[in-house]
Amino acid sequence: MWMRVVSLWAFGAAGLIWAQTDRGTITGSVTDPSGAVIVGAKVTATNTATRASTETITTSTGNYTVPVLQAGTYEVTVEQTGFKKAVLTGVLVQVAQTTRVDASLQIGETSQAVEVSAEAVQVQRDTSDRGVVVTGREVLDLPIVGQGEQRNPAFFINLS
Repeated sequence: MWMRVVSLWAFGAAGLIWAQTDRGTITGSVTDPSGAVIVGAKVTATNTATRASTETITTSTGNYTVPVLQAGTYEVTVEQTGFKKAVLTGVLVQVAQTTRVDASLQIGETSQAVEVSAEAVQVQRDTSDRGVVVTGREVLDLPIVGQGEQRNPAFFINLS
């Protein structure tokens, strides 16, 4: 009996541990000036701090996904023959979040580049998830003191 309880607990805990992640995702679509999708465009996401890069290509629907990215700021480059290269800078990838970055390629030589700075937060059209990233400093600044003068994450959850 004891062995069953331990086994059930271990399998349950393993599921919780597996659910934790420190990675994020970039997804989006690539179109031409008329709004038509561009198939087979090369999309490269480069971490600006580490210079590590990950490449993918757009699907038959013009969409792409770059999964399992370390949290940080990225530069997204989109290239396709017959179009100017698009460089999107300042793309913020956060833990367990999907960042949408759509690109519109301009017709022209591949040696030309269009640079776009990602300043505004884009609306996530493909998911209804809501979330916010809270820094450790923000948690420490909260005036939440509970039992025994210790901060309890449950008190923070009840604020929303």
